[in-house]
Amino acid sequence: MRISLAQINAHRGTNSENFKIIEECVKNVAEKSDVILLPELWNYDFSKEYKDLNQFNHKELEGFLSEISRDNKINLVAGSCAYFKEGKLTNTALVYDREGKKLARYDKVHLYNMQGNSEGFTAGDEVVNFFLEGYRCGVIICYDLSFCEWVKMYGLRDTHLLFIPSAWPENHSNYWNTLLKARAMENQMYIAAVGSVGRSPHTHFGGQSQLINSRGEHIIEPFKGEKIKTAQIHLEDLKIEREGVETFSDRRPEIYDLKYTTKKSID
Repeated sequence: MRISLAQINAHRGTNSENFKIIEECVKNVAEKSDVILLPELWNYDFSKEYKDLNQFNHKELEGFLSEISRDNKINLVAGSCAYFKEGKLTNTALVYDREGKKLARYDKVHLYNMQGNSEGFTAGDEVVNFFLEGYRCGVIICYDLSFCEWVKMYGLRDTHLLFIPSAWPENHSNYWNTLLKARAMENQMYIAAVGSVGRSPHTHFGGQSQLINSRGEHIIEPFKGEKIKTAQIHLEDLKIEREGVETFSDRRPEIYDLKYTTKKSID
């Protein structure tokens, strides 16, 4: 499967501006890729205070994404979007097949509170899997990556490929790069991750989009700037790696105590 990582600076103030950027990205890779991954909250301007959430109305958004995936005959993992439905605003990843059919919706589970990025958003609570080109896929969003227990849920569901749209801060790039490799290796899966570039009032987004195999090796090296890079993965390679190193059968979940929800202080 050929995967394109669209590292872009969207986050404009209007739908027409953002939709134009996304449409151009999809058209540029349609003939040389099977799936394109977009970054986190590409339709959301972090510098703007939104009083009318109808700009993020789910019907307009879903209609646009369905149309561009169908017209360009490409699978679309549409990063994540500010998504307004039934009175709730969520940070939502939407997935469409080549026919424009919606395959999945995932709402970001772990909201980042340190810079006010969670304000107004409602958290999700569901693991989401779907199939693309014979791969069992999953998706999480940005800060979800920090929670190994959550990503392990995907590993336990035999996920072959995990998509991760993000708007990760540049000054935390070391965390990003380290966690991506760790999650790929400990769950024996491919990871396709895209970061935004550009600025918000609180941070500078670092990009560093990358494609990683289950050994923690880069298929697409982390890169900077507004670019789209494409590379191919092979399901057979993943099967061979899993047969050679099998860790899931050696787990002892009956003794893992995960009930603590607060970090203990250091005496």
